[in-house]
Amino acid sequence: MGGLTVGEWVRSQRKAATELFAPATPADGIVEPELPPRNPFKRKHWNLTEQMRLQRTDPERAAKLKREAWDAEA
Repeated sequence: MGGLTVGEWVRSQRKAATELFAPATPADGIVEPELPPRNPFKRKHWNLTEQMRLQRTDPERAAKLKREAWDAEA
């Protein structure tokens, strides 16, 4: 058989359509949609990873969101 391997096929596709595989930038006019804010401390959106990231990067906001979650659950 003279077929392509998966890796060869992927490389040929990337060469043929570089614009599809290039990272998007704001200069391209592509902007990520803004997602609605979610409180990772609330039961509905519980996310321990996000909680720890918030506590490390923005402890004041983490404390505020934690209080809001407790108030909403009470």
